[in-house]
Amino acid sequence: MLLLLSLLSTDALAQSMMITEFMSNTLGNELTDEWIELFNGTASTVNLNGWVLSDEVADTVTLPSISVPSGGYVILSKDGPAFISQWGVGTINADVFTVNFGALSNGTDELVLTNPAGAEVWHLAYDNDEDEGFATYMVPAIPGLAAWGTAAAPGINRSGNDLSTFGLQGYESGDNSSDGFAITSSTGDVASPLDGPYLRSAPALSPTTLVISEVMYQSVNTGVNYPGDWFEVYNPGNAAVSLNGWRVRDGFGTSDAWPFPNVSIPAGGKIIVTANPTSFVQTWRVGTVGTTVVGNGSVPSLGAEDELELLDPNGLISWSLAWDSPGALADGYGLFYTGTTFTQRDWGQIGRRRVRVDGPDDVTSGPAGYQGGNFTTDPMAFAGVADRASPLSVAGMVTVGPLMVVTGTCPGSVTFSMSNVTRNGPWALVASPALGSFNIPVGSCAGTALPLSGAGIRLLGTFNADGAGRGATTVNVPAVACSYYLVGVDLTTCEDTGPHAP
Repeated sequence: MLLLLSLLSTDALAQSMMITEFMSNTLGNELTDEWIELFNGTASTVNLNGWVLSDEVADTVTLPSISVPSGGYVILSKDGPAFISQWGVGTINADVFTVNFGALSNGTDELVLTNPAGAEVWHLAYDNDEDEGFATYMVPAIPGLAAWGTAAAPGINRSGNDLSTFGLQGYESGDNSSDGFAITSSTGDVASPLDGPYLRSAPALSPTTLVISEVMYQSVNTGVNYPGDWFEVYNPGNAAVSLNGWRVRDGFGTSDAWPFPNVSIPAGGKIIVTANPTSFVQTWRVGTVGTTVVGNGSVPSLGAEDELELLDPNGLISWSLAWDSPGALADGYGLFYTGTTFTQRDWGQIGRRRVRVDGPDDVTSGPAGYQGGNFTTDPMAFAGVADRASPLSVAGMVTVGPLMVVTGTCPGSVTFSMSNVTRNGPWALVASPALGSFNIPVGSCAGTALPLSGAGIRLLGTFNADGAGRGATTVNVPAVACSYYLVGVDLTTCEDTGPHAP
């Protein structure tokens, strides 16, 4: 545990002086309200006497004697007392200093930090700033990376991914990526001066380990018939865990903490948390409402860049997860945990995201831990209408009803693969242009309701499953039918797969 806490407290530490935040386009007076934050990421105190801050164009300032402790911050402001008055943080000539470093352009500009020996320590160049009133702050995605472009080729793009190693986001403006440490000044500017995720105390960890093992954060299923977003909690321990008193938090605000119902997760078991448990079971054909699928309509909403934290009854963190998404490319795919061990429980918070859906996760000495199904094949994934994920897929978990996986491109050849139907029994494939309720009129399942509209409904065929309860059929689907919904039906049990898009 002590080793884990050590790793958690130093994971993003870059061993240098760092320019971690700057306000270049203030809502206030730009002649006085611009500022630059420096952070000492070394193991020793650094005195900035003789250090030079420049932009390689016109503005150069040699810094006075400013002592920065290891893990400490200082603010260089054009008007130190005004900064303290506006932001309500800092002490003049202790961690806030008046330094006339010239003007920071609202457009493209550059900052270079050089030590007394003339060696460049930190270099950043940014593109046009369209975010008036928001500081640009560093997200420590790449510890040790100290060169963020040049004046000729800026490396910081505050409207998207920085142009740096692996294309990871390194510096963000406040309205593009939420700064979990941000406050608002008296003039309306938003930033996190003298604070940030670069070297913070290790989070207090719960003695109980529960894992956020999968997240559907950008469901492409739409309409009231579908559950939308959800997340999965896994118990890797050897004993059941009661969730009475546990909460899940989206971000840092305690008002966002959602209390779990009084349910228990058995050893090796999972539960799903979603706003609409009934729709989840109908869509994914797994789980039981109130035991393995829970929620009450007010669970945290999930975004493309977001965070979840599991808190035990004492408010201690059992698992934290914060992710960045590469946009629509990952929509409709579950973000799933790929690990088999659970000693690494800190996967970031807002302002310090560590899970990157489009590349290796940012965990010190750790392999990729979470992957979106679109980038790393989830061997247990199946379809819930248009989404793909593997909810409740653990050894011994009972699946409710038949499952169908749709592969191929519409229009064109599309394969419908069934599983978990009656062994050697018949099954049918039914299509309709709309959702609704249609009662099967004849046969062994006469009177059974399917979640399809009766207008335009058609039977595409009946087939036989093999001895493992599996079967498949390939259909050449014309363009006019690409918007149809399809349902597979086990003609022995009369259970269906729920609607799928071709």
